Amino acid sequence: MYTWSSYPVPAASAAGFNVIPQLWGDRDIDDFVKNIGQYTTPTWILGMNEPNESGQSNMTPDHAVELWWKYMEPQRANGHKLISPAVSGSPEGFEWMKEFFAKCDGCHIDMVATHWYDVKSADFITYQEQYHDQFGLPIIVTEFACQNFNGGAQCSSGDIWDFMTTVTSWMDGTDWIANYCYFGAMHDMFNVNYDNQLMASDGTPNALGWRFLNGY
Repeated sequence: MYTWSSYPVPAASAAGFNVIPQLWGDRDIDDFVKNIGQYTTPTWILGMNEPNESGQSNMTPDHAVELWWKYMEPQRANGHKLISPAVSGSPEGFEWMKEFFAKCDGCHIDMVATHWYDVKSADFITYQEQYHDQFGLPIIVTEFACQNFNGGAQCSSGDIWDFMTTVTSWMDGTDWIANYCYFGAMHDMFNVNYDNQLMASDGTPNALGWRFLNGY
């Protein structure tokens, strides 16, 4: 699990979750420098959040390469593995990622992070295949949901259930999908359809949450 930050989550670690710290962007550099040394057991470290989006970490591939060499790459000396920045699911995001990989020559990137929001499971699968074919690395899907950001109808509860069943079954059977995180195990779903929510009001998993955790 991850929280879009570098802060440890002791309760989650005690419960058996692997907490993945993230260098979210420029705004979090000081926190990252302060917190990353607390991860004494080798883990995965996630790169910048949607750097191709003005409302997120918002940076050029050149700047991302700068941050990678200064803050991410040195973490390999502590046994950590490194995950690419996670761009949004737009075509511009894919172009941003290609430019980042081209310019981060010599960088050690162990896994590629993807985000995907839309309504068709077949399109989700095609999208992950596109990233794997392009970069040739394992994929971690760090955000996904049955969510329409294109002005059309939102997924119904039934649509979401079917979508989750199809894509998680496919990911579980695909050896280059290393892990995945559904949006959202949280109370505030921001601008995502609340029917995707995995958490009940008391903080326990709701029916969809149990479906995600248990696979049925």
